[in-house]
Amino acid sequence: MCGVFGILNERRPAGPDIFVGCKQLQHRGKESGGIATYDAANNVIDRRIGMGEMPLVFASRKADTLRGRVGVGQVRYSNTGSSSIHNAQPMFGRYDCEEFALCFNGQIVNMKELLDGFGEDYRDGVNLQGDYCDTRLVVDLISTSQAPSFIDALVDVLRKLKGAFCFVILYKGEIYAARDPYGVHPLQIAKRGNDYMVASESCAFDHLKIKSGGRIQKPQFMKDIDPGEMVVIGESGPRSQMWTIPREFKFDIFEIKYFLRPDSKVHGVKVARARRRNGYYLAEEHPTSGLIVPVKSSGEHDAWGYYLHLREMGYDVEWEPDALLRPNTSGRIWVEPYEEVREEYLREKFNAIEEFIRGQDITLVDDSIVRGTTITHIIALCREAGARSVHVRSGSDLYLWPDIYGNDTYKDYVKGTLIARRFGGDVARIAKEIGADSLGYLSLEKMKQAILDVAEPGSPFTMDSFHDAVFTGTYALGKGDFDIK
Repeated sequence: MCGVFGILNERRPAGPDIFVGCKQLQHRGKESGGIATYDAANNVIDRRIGMGEMPLVFASRKADTLRGRVGVGQVRYSNTGSSSIHNAQPMFGRYDCEEFALCFNGQIVNMKELLDGFGEDYRDGVNLQGDYCDTRLVVDLISTSQAPSFIDALVDVLRKLKGAFCFVILYKGEIYAARDPYGVHPLQIAKRGNDYMVASESCAFDHLKIKSGGRIQKPQFMKDIDPGEMVVIGESGPRSQMWTIPREFKFDIFEIKYFLRPDSKVHGVKVARARRRNGYYLAEEHPTSGLIVPVKSSGEHDAWGYYLHLREMGYDVEWEPDALLRPNTSGRIWVEPYEEVREEYLREKFNAIEEFIRGQDITLVDDSIVRGTTITHIIALCREAGARSVHVRSGSDLYLWPDIYGNDTYKDYVKGTLIARRFGGDVARIAKEIGADSLGYLSLEKMKQAILDVAEPGSPFTMDSFHDAVFTGTYALGKGDFDIK
């Protein structure tokens, strides 16, 4: 899962705005990041790319030194290809002797088929290189296209891709933003005066207020880019076309469950409200009593909704959000690429406050349980702090299958580290493994219903419009190169 951003400003330099936008998407990836801007005076693309989070990438060169009013940026969480500067984005190619910069979020599942189309020499080069990602493949496909124009080349390549994808591309001073025909991941557009911007999440727009003419000018959300739509942003504003016929809408339910920031809004759904409603249904399906403790930070809204509805139903519960401390310096463990790094960060991520926990019956509420390592660690911390009992409630159903469209749990499937799958969905055995006195999962039906409950009129969401393969094993976009049985 990555974060992508692009902007075309009427007068302001693009670099600082892209830096802010990407920084607000940092929860979507922190392995590497970068910005590319178009310097119209010299007809070149200026750039800065590096490893780590955006402040580290720009520690030695500030974003305001990048030349040009238009540009793109990305923060990366690796799915294919290693976490290396070679795979950092934006990535660059050339079409018709003009350089372009490409930023990508998602995952292409038919890489083998596309590599075969290049021929044996190309495949041998890729194999010798030993470090190749789907983004590089797309760049090479565009660069070698024989189409008569850049937009024709881009459409031609998009139609060859299988999987989930959002692209934000800079070419000759214009931004091309395209979304796959199933709409698996979000891509949105906003306007600030005569400035136009695209981003993976609306929360990025909220931080781009500027003072203009003595007043504060705030980006105005325009729309979610539709599945199968391409928006081209040029000096005269955005223009749109459908590059393909939309398929059945399959938005990744895990975006709302975990990846999206709670202050984001997508397809008429405010994420924080959906997560609180999740907690409402979790209370109905798996009530408890005692001290309710959220697993910060992604479990906070589920936990609050859970607590409030338990009180409404007459259960004897108390709310203690500070029993489990998560330092402000701690980031998301999920977006760390290596298991040993995740384990090290896990030891530093949480601490239990004994004064709040000793002698209490604790119920931990988390957004989901995937590998089980985080919740096992937290349960142990609570027991060490003197909890009388520790119960667990998950705001998601049993995570039984890998995600191959951008969340990179296929390697966990191969290694057998998806805990629900390892124990065949046996909740009692999972509870014993993680050390919980009891364990409850929210049903998939209620996960979906929670989203529909808070959706605004006109929202395209229905019970059938979610990518939910991690719970059902049904891959609407196909499995492609992945061996899943």
